[in-house]
Amino acid sequence: MSLPSSSPKAVAPIGYINNVIRSVLLLILSTLACGQKLEISSASADRGSANFVRIVLKASPEKPVVAVQFELAFPHSLEIEGKEVVTGDAADAVGKSITCALRPPQAEGGRCACILAGGREPLVGGTIVIVKFGAAADASPGVVKLQVQNGAGVSPDLKSVPIANAEATITIR
Repeated sequence: MSLPSSSPKAVAPIGYINNVIRSVLLLILSTLACGQKLEISSASADRGSANFVRIVLKASPEKPVVAVQFELAFPHSLEIEGKEVVTGDAADAVGKSITCALRPPQAEGGRCACILAGGREPLVGGTIVIVKFGAAADASPGVVKLQVQNGAGVSPDLKSVPIANAEATITIR
């Protein structure tokens, strides 16, 4: 016995399967399109104290980058200053330096725009940036997110290389 084509029981499973297939393909294609990937280590800090997170580049040899720009987005319960963002070992090894500037605070939190560049050597995988952050003295205990957003790289032939957003959890005690 076959169901009529207008029956919701016949259409819903096929529509659902099609949506799942489209979502998986979109995820795979977006991952392939981003030649580079950043990861941020998670961390914890007591209120009123500081700690560090590392931003690690998962380099793609097919799409090397010589410079990276990004924004750190963080809630008001975290404190980050541009001068507290420094290069990591992988960036130091190829002569890169970093410059960061705080943007005006927004309702959802702070933003710090950074550019990592210098020389012609491509970045290799590893820790490219170390971020010192503080947990505000009046922060509520709990878990918050530190995000890398609006990332982009520059290839050796000066073409833009997309970099996917990344995030870490920060536990405030």
